[in-house]
Amino acid sequence: MDAKLPPFDDHARLFQLLETNYYPTSLDKTFLGDAISKYEKKSKQLEQRIDSVQTQLADLIAKKETVDLKLRMAKGVCVPIRCIPEEILGKIFYWCSYRPKSSGDEPFIYWPDHMASSQNVTPFSLAQVCRRWKRITFQTPKLFTSIYIPKQLSNGSPNPFTIAPVSLKHSGTLPLEIYVDPQSWGRGLDSEISLLFGELRKHLYRITTLVTSAGPHLEALFPEGTTMELPALRRLEFVQRHLGCHTIRNPRVGQLVIEGLRVLNLGDFSPRPNFLRFGEHLRGFRVDYQGMLEVPRLIAFFHQSHPNLKYLELYYGESEYEAPIDIPLQPIYLPELTHFSLIWGFGAGNLRQVLSRLRTGKLNTLKIYPMSNGDGGDILPALLEWLSPSKCDLRNLTIGFQYRTIDHDYFYDLLGLFPSLNRLVFSSANLSKELISLLNRYNNPEIFPKLTELDLASSEIPQEETFNMIHSRASRLPDLPDLELLKTFRVDSDCAWESVGDDEGAALLHDEFDNVYPQLTVHYDYEPPCSP
Repeated sequence: MDAKLPPFDDHARLFQLLETNYYPTSLDKTFLGDAISKYEKKSKQLEQRIDSVQTQLADLIAKKETVDLKLRMAKGVCVPIRCIPEEILGKIFYWCSYRPKSSGDEPFIYWPDHMASSQNVTPFSLAQVCRRWKRITFQTPKLFTSIYIPKQLSNGSPNPFTIAPVSLKHSGTLPLEIYVDPQSWGRGLDSEISLLFGELRKHLYRITTLVTSAGPHLEALFPEGTTMELPALRRLEFVQRHLGCHTIRNPRVGQLVIEGLRVLNLGDFSPRPNFLRFGEHLRGFRVDYQGMLEVPRLIAFFHQSHPNLKYLELYYGESEYEAPIDIPLQPIYLPELTHFSLIWGFGAGNLRQVLSRLRTGKLNTLKIYPMSNGDGGDILPALLEWLSPSKCDLRNLTIGFQYRTIDHDYFYDLLGLFPSLNRLVFSSANLSKELISLLNRYNNPEIFPKLTELDLASSEIPQEETFNMIHSRASRLPDLPDLELLKTFRVDSDCAWESVGDDEGAALLHDEFDNVYPQLTVHYDYEPPCSP
């Protein structure tokens, strides 16, 4: 070995040699063997010390865990919740548990997608806290009266074939709420789903709410050829049945008799006409686009007695070549109706006859939209025939036009019917200068004296006349101090401004009205430029 080389236990020298093609001589191997023996001995000594320390550490960790357990138990004895009697704690559990609710003023739940959230409190999550809470949970039947299962099952989702039977068992004989949509659980579960709904059928007498899809599983719940009375049911809602490109067939079910039914949402379900009989307690009725009411069914529905109906939402379809129906001439009274939403497609000849017969003295909110191929302009005469004799106290009005031509005279007559209107929405309207000028308070102070909110969504807007109209409604008129001032004006990115570009129209709106009227808020889908 070279006498100038440092000893082989020098780390830097070893690292340097590894970077070369050096191979030790016989003499060097002797020195290297001594170094290797020394390293092995030192490594074993350190390993023994590590084992000793790890044993001590494991011992200390175990002792700490024991002490921490005793600490938690000691603190647990002192927590105030232990003072609460078990029956009161059970009621607290009930009020903290998630239960789907309808949104806003509408009575319809549609489908509570958020109920699949892991943050929702359920009796099964409460039962995992401690042995006392588990005992209280399973001794509180009310906790198991609402059975809801996520639309999309995943690895972390509860097993519906476990949850439902356990809930049915522990709910006793109390009324039940069922929120289950098995059509979204995937394929290959038909037999399990049939068994599950066959079990639910045994408890139909105490179900008050049923929210589900109108799929083949209903055949296990309501077998074809049977007539079933559901004395407790108050809410029946069917959710969307379409899964991608697949459409679920209408189930073949028996007849339901639900005298106390209050909310009916058919969704896109198109049952046979005699599928359901209900009494005069109905408060909310809805049918979706895929289950659009045909003319005879619409007429039959309106000519039933609905003295308590408050919410009505219809998607109506009528062929433009469909022959007129002989509709009875007598008025159709819906004395308690406050909210009416109507979307229709194709023609509207028979629809206009039905609307003109309506008498709704308490109507508060009206929303009417044609579909893209709807008959927008011709609906105004029917609205006039309906609303003029009703003398309703309308506060919210939304009308979609799909850019159809709007008759000036009909439009003016319609505007004069609503002295109490607070909110007005014109959607997809071809608003000419003359039509916008009708809303100008300087020209027609009697039009909408209480209006505070105006929305011109996706409409064609004349810029100058619109600005003049906003000024007239946002400023106080000395001769008419009792008129309400405009507080909210909205346009969106789909609005088309006449004579100027869309961005330029929004920019002009920003420049014209921002910080001019203290009570006025202008909403537009446009980011105004930063001030220099």
